[in-house]
Amino acid sequence: MKTKNLLLAVSFLLTVIFLFPATSFGQGTWTQKAKFPGSGRYIAASFSIGTKGYIGLGWSDLNSSASVFKDFWEWDQATNVWTKKADYPGKSGGAVVNFSIGTKGYIATGQSNTGNGFTNELWEYNPATDSWTQKASLPSTPARSLAVGFSIGTKGYIGTGTQDIGQTEIYYQDFWEWDQATNVWTQKASFGGTARSYAVGFAIGTKGYIGTGEDIIDGKDVGKKDFWEWDQATNVWTRKADFGGTARGYAKGFSIGTKGYITMGIDASQTTAFNDFWEWDQKTNIWVQKANFEESVRVHAVGFSIGDKGYIGTGGNSTTCFQDFWEYNPSGTTGIAEVAKENFSVYPNPANDVLTLNFDNINNADLTLNIYNLAGELVRSETLRQNQQQINIEEISNGIYMVEIKSKGWSEKQKLIIQR
Repeated sequence: MKTKNLLLAVSFLLTVIFLFPATSFGQGTWTQKAKFPGSGRYIAASFSIGTKGYIGLGWSDLNSSASVFKDFWEWDQATNVWTKKADYPGKSGGAVVNFSIGTKGYIATGQSNTGNGFTNELWEYNPATDSWTQKASLPSTPARSLAVGFSIGTKGYIGTGTQDIGQTEIYYQDFWEWDQATNVWTQKASFGGTARSYAVGFAIGTKGYIGTGEDIIDGKDVGKKDFWEWDQATNVWTRKADFGGTARGYAKGFSIGTKGYITMGIDASQTTAFNDFWEWDQKTNIWVQKANFEESVRVHAVGFSIGDKGYIGTGGNSTTCFQDFWEYNPSGTTGIAEVAKENFSVYPNPANDVLTLNFDNINNADLTLNIYNLAGELVRSETLRQNQQQINIEEISNGIYMVEIKSKGWSEKQKLIIQR
């Protein structure tokens, strides 16, 4: 299956791009949060319940000795702390559908944790008891992976996806509803676009959305950028404005309020990976590009939203499976102490043993200086209280780093080279 060979096949150049100051209200800002404490992984599962986010399952890499994970972790938005929870007990190892309904989270379908075959199992996670309960399996045949899903009210939805039949990869167009109250599956109107896999799905209000992904045309994978809306009340699919970026599969999406977001992914030839970040407005049916996800390009990351923030983490590329975890704030610096971007600078750059940081602390707020290396690891952190401060960096090795000034819910970043 292509999923099992992706990281070895992907030949795109691994780069680390630094996020420069972006205080514009229209672009939003990215802030790194506490690193996911489990092993680096891709095709993991994730969802949010209340003010908590959850990540688990996944694969360590795509070689013959890849580790398959069943660990499951909770992240607290208020404390920025990860806590290990009960391991996932089902058959899936990753490439699942995940969603939440009320106070419960759900993981369905996916590639078997033995590395062979697929499962249509549905499992419910209850954070109050830290326990898993198996529910009715998706009744379609054969089982599938890399489908998409979302929830609307007390119903969960699964559609599209893939299955290998011998050496042939088959993509699906069907769409299913699961009722939390009755534990019954009902087939709904098939997805309005062509059959596909590696797509993105999310919900806004009483509408569900599926877009991007890959289709098979004349025996070849073709990237898609069409975007479709499903109305729960009418069971009708309506095509909306095409995704604003390049056609792709393996992307990640989530919704915040009346906006939907899609980022990352890779083209159908598996040679060009993306880190652009796009917002779709349900009211205007318009796509607008926002502040890019400026860390290492990757595929098969996880994503979810909590309140008015979005979150992206883990994923992999041809050399690395990641543990980093990022928060997207669509409102940027609104209501938060600001550093004037035109007056934020670090010098000299390249630096030697002493770094001078020049900034205007408009609201005299407590600010934190963080310095990260290329791997995203924090190598230096201290509190800033003056408008200009010299930082001794003689203990930091030569190399390329990211300097971040941050306050609560806000950050500015600049590239730094240390060279002696």
